[in-house]
Amino acid sequence: MLRKHAWILAVFMLAGCGSGEPTPESTAAAREAPPRAEPAAPASEQASAAEAPAPSLSPARAATNDTASVQTAGRFELGKNYTRLSPTQPTSSSPDQVEVAEVFWYGCPHCNALQPSLQAWLKRKPADVEFKRQPAVFQESWVPLTQLYYTLDAMGLVEKLHHEVFAAIHDQKVRLQDPKAMADWVATKGVDRQKFLDTYNSFSVQSRSKRASDVTRAYDIPGTPAIVIDGRYLTAPSMILKSDNSVDYDRYFKVVDQVIAMARKNHGAK
Repeated sequence: MLRKHAWILAVFMLAGCGSGEPTPESTAAAREAPPRAEPAAPASEQASAAEAPAPSLSPARAATNDTASVQTAGRFELGKNYTRLSPTQPTSSSPDQVEVAEVFWYGCPHCNALQPSLQAWLKRKPADVEFKRQPAVFQESWVPLTQLYYTLDAMGLVEKLHHEVFAAIHDQKVRLQDPKAMADWVATKGVDRQKFLDTYNSFSVQSRSKRASDVTRAYDIPGTPAIVIDGRYLTAPSMILKSDNSVDYDRYFKVVDQVIAMARKNHGAK
């Protein structure tokens, strides 16, 4: 079990940020051998797709009744390309919708790399899918950028500035790790500097940031980015890697689509 978890965490580092402090330039490599194959999951828990096999990966401490499985031709596998959360996490979407939550951190280069493919998927997502963003907090140093997101959300600026924050950090190398630097930056975007600081330091934003830490622990993921579907399933780009250990984003969103279809079928059984 320890060997298996070491492999999971090592491979996740290829396309995810965890409890360390990643930078836009950070990269890592996994050196462990893959874990032994275990019994395949039931067919009812497998999402179909006509694709070739992908490297094995599942988030640490997935549901105890989920077994890592060998991917057979034409299928995405439970325990390999997606996992079940245990217990199922609450969602805030209406009963007739499937909630899809992106778990991210502005400072994560892998989250930044996901954005173009995610934006393309959002343009074609199913009508009954409600998309939400969920900042992650793995350690105290992640809190400022989480508060930045919630500040933008409270000010109605997420749609305007969300992707600009990623670009500022990863492309323009702007350091946005303290409120003063953030206020200076948003001021260049036409945002009232003092209003930003007042909102950033508000009880509401601080409470939501604290809640983000709790949610991160509840999802029990080893890193970002990840997508949680209906509070029940979790998948991550690092679970769909090419032979060169780069992410296959086209296949990844096929996994997302298939798991959404499965969640829709089981929607009332939370």
